Amino acid sequence: MEYLARPGQRLIEHLKNVAEYSVKTFEEIDIQDKQILKEISKLIAYFHDFGKYTTYFQEKLQGKSSFSKLSKHSYLSSITLASYLIDNYETEYLILPAFMAVLSHHSNLLSADDEVPRIKADEELEESIKNLDILHYERLNTLFQQFDDILKNFEKIQKEYNALGIELKKEYFSKTKAIETIQNLRKKLLRFEDEDEQVKEDIALKTQLLYSILIDSDKKDAAILPKSERKYIPEVIVEKYTEKLTNTNNRMLETRVTLRKEVLSTIENQPLEKLYGGVITLTAPTGAGKTLTALSAALKLRSRIQKEVGYTPRIIYSLPYISIIEQNLSIIEEILAQLPDYHEYKESYLAAHYYLAELEEISADDQIDYEKYDKMQLFIETWESEIIVTTFWQLLHTIIGYKNRLMKKFYKLSASIVILDEVQTIPAEHWLLVEKFMDLLTRKLHTTFILMTATQPMILEDKSIELNKNFEIMFKKLDRTEIIDLTEYSKKKTFEEIWKEIRCNERKKSVLVICNTITDSIEKYRIISSEEQEVMYLSTNITPKDRLVRIQQIKTKLKEQQPLVLVSTQVVEAGVDLDFDVVVRELGPIHSIIQIAGRCNRNGNKERSKMYLINTKEDSAKKVYGATLIEVAKEVIKQYKQQGIIIEKNYIDLTRCYFNLVRDRATKSRESQEFWESFLELKFQAKDGEKSLSEYTLIKDEPKVSIFVSKEPEDEEIFLKFKEILSENDKEKRAGMCTLYKRKIEERMIHINVSRALKNLPPAIENYEKLRFINKESLEAYYDLNTGFKYIDNELKEQVIW
Repeated sequence: MEYLARPGQRLIEHLKNVAEYSVKTFEEIDIQDKQILKEISKLIAYFHDFGKYTTYFQEKLQGKSSFSKLSKHSYLSSITLASYLIDNYETEYLILPAFMAVLSHHSNLLSADDEVPRIKADEELEESIKNLDILHYERLNTLFQQFDDILKNFEKIQKEYNALGIELKKEYFSKTKAIETIQNLRKKLLRFEDEDEQVKEDIALKTQLLYSILIDSDKKDAAILPKSERKYIPEVIVEKYTEKLTNTNNRMLETRVTLRKEVLSTIENQPLEKLYGGVITLTAPTGAGKTLTALSAALKLRSRIQKEVGYTPRIIYSLPYISIIEQNLSIIEEILAQLPDYHEYKESYLAAHYYLAELEEISADDQIDYEKYDKMQLFIETWESEIIVTTFWQLLHTIIGYKNRLMKKFYKLSASIVILDEVQTIPAEHWLLVEKFMDLLTRKLHTTFILMTATQPMILEDKSIELNKNFEIMFKKLDRTEIIDLTEYSKKKTFEEIWKEIRCNERKKSVLVICNTITDSIEKYRIISSEEQEVMYLSTNITPKDRLVRIQQIKTKLKEQQPLVLVSTQVVEAGVDLDFDVVVRELGPIHSIIQIAGRCNRNGNKERSKMYLINTKEDSAKKVYGATLIEVAKEVIKQYKQQGIIIEKNYIDLTRCYFNLVRDRATKSRESQEFWESFLELKFQAKDGEKSLSEYTLIKDEPKVSIFVSKEPEDEEIFLKFKEILSENDKEKRAGMCTLYKRKIEERMIHINVSRALKNLPPAIENYEKLRFINKESLEAYYDLNTGFKYIDNELKEQVIW
């Protein structure tokens, strides 16, 4: 019998290939104990599919038998590896990550305590097995049947492993040896529970690392994905780009030049050991050009690390919102387009990894190579490019990770430079957990973090280095905006009354109105549009396609100095390059208020602009942000306002006071500590309601229904393609089609909380209750061309916008 890993590939060749991928991976990983980890990783690769040597699996592969428990291979593979490691290596606790990596490689990362049963040493073998719970009892019975099958062909299998340099022993496939191995694993777990935190975090991290390397290598071999060559990016490429920019009518130009010089000077003059594998902050006002400065700093630091340490860091640029990603991505593309071979090797230089990312234009040719697009998606998902632009969600769910699809790229964090743009948008209740994982990655994997914002939340403040040494002076010099506190006054008035008073003071000016919820934004839009002629609306209640078109229309009107009023939610809070004369904002957290202040008079070319802070919907604000953040905001506003006004030079002190109070109250939350303890205990997926890493989520949200909105003939064509994908039975083709068409589908989708949509649900797409559609004929019933999805009942629950 010739043993196959999959049709057309010999099993022994697959094991060799995965091992080669795994070993090659360590060229980019900067970690202590690299040599032993490399050796263990190689053995993990050699044993990860050992269970495919059973005739049960081989017959299933050939279609001679149906799927059964006996054809499963992960548990047999993991036990065989554990037996081999116990016999041949003094690995102490490293056997646990190795065992877990192989056991979990076709699923998400499991929990060690659940997967290693307690088998009493003083009982007879058969009796001890009978006393196990049903899951482990059946698993062991299956394992023993697989052992019998392996022994029938042992000499042939042994010969293949001899070719790998591994001595496979018959005793590994006996009941006695299996029980001894399980008991050994259990003893190690028990000793592990009594170790100090340093040992536990080390082993937990190596579990993630070895799992990541295995699943990445395994998938790349399965897809026959060649190893990509690293690309050189000159450290001065951003400077060459900025030299071509001409913008003399901008009072912030001097600030931007000063910021870049200060930041680059710090990168050049600081000892590298303080930067590489550290936490770096870049604090600067809104409109100061942080995007270009951060990218320039990252490239200069990358060059220093390459020369002085020998690693070439990838740059992982992460942002909170899709709207910011697309704007910043276009700037990075323009910068890299200066390279002569950029368009030929675009994917090697730059990858966009978020759900609306588009690989390339869809060909009109009917003969589309869907397998090719599936491979391209794998290339993007494994972060092979030099610069990766992604979301906070992707980044944090990889760092605090357990999911197979997300963890393929985990090892790429080692020696990388990770930029968190608008870091203040990470919810305060996550800070302590994010701090712990960031600190761990800097110490163990030499990951460098750059935390960038105008409102620094002081994450790992005691361990960080600020690139902009004179940021306080920079803030104190600014006088572009002021916050007028109407929070108490507005409680006694209706919004309509407040709006008329503000508009009376701010005639013929462009005004941005920010609300905390969709319900409130639609309500305010209707009030204002009944009085004003030029009123526009933005929120996630309209499709991404409509939002993009609308943002471009808004930019054009602002450039032409038309007295536009825009009613929006937090979707324009950070990073969106809009510049209004006046802002009206419902009460929110201080960092959110300061960020929105940055949407007016950004370039400082006007007289001091006003932000009117109102409070007509405090209950909604507390639902969105939590009562703590709103109460702290009210507290510090009261402390810092003078005659009802807070001027821009005081924003930095206001922000610092706010974050100190928030941090003090956030430390009282137990959830972050519980997640960290789960990680230390190797509880990646716990059972029976126990806390585990699998429960972590950056954004807690209600169940949603997804609705496809079709308004034009092109939308209808994409909708037909969407239905074709849903009905495609060929998994490979379906995956490729999803990759190819996902952007064009998603930009026409809105995702509405089920509780809000129930009273006006559009019809379902055939056989998909959670997928709904609105066509041109039903637009009037379900979709307002100005405000998006229509809600029947104003009393429905509020919706948070992210």
